[in-house]
Amino acid sequence: MALCEQGYLCDVCGQEVEEITDSDLYLRYVLGEVHPEQLHLLRERHIRCNPVTAQFIVDPGFEPVRCEGAFAK
Repeated sequence: MALCEQGYLCDVCGQEVEEITDSDLYLRYVLGEVHPEQLHLLRERHIRCNPVTAQFIVDPGFEPVRCEGAFAK
């Protein structure tokens, strides 16, 4: 695969974040946690690779994620 055909790689697992619905960066942007000027500077992650955020998603199509420790909900 040519480099230009490869999407953004997850900073945690190294796999491609293929869908925008899997994007932690996009979710944080939509929530207002990331300013548009920062989008190109920040690393991408799968939502599931960020359990601190993923644990708060409640949707039938999203398998629940548990976060242990100080950041557990």
